[in-house]
Amino acid sequence: MDDDDWALIVPAPEEREIIETTSSSGDLITDPLLKRFKVKSNQPSGGFFGSKVVGQNFRSLLELHPTHIDPMSSLVGG
Repeated sequence: MDDDDWALIVPAPEEREIIETTSSSGDLITDPLLKRFKVKSNQPSGGFFGSKVVGQNFRSLLELHPTHIDPMSSLVGG
């Protein structure tokens, strides 16, 4: 498997929480989450729907994610 195609940049240990969850295909996976990121919901179910709240959540995620530059990669920030 070519793992660099996943574009997974794991936050520093002090910034992340490791969880076990079920993927959309039903497989158990281990996933790193940013500790300080909280999803803004606009539904009683806890989900979020619509371009405005999706954009707000994405912006919040980008603002919290630390800048990352891999000196061995030709893709800055990728």
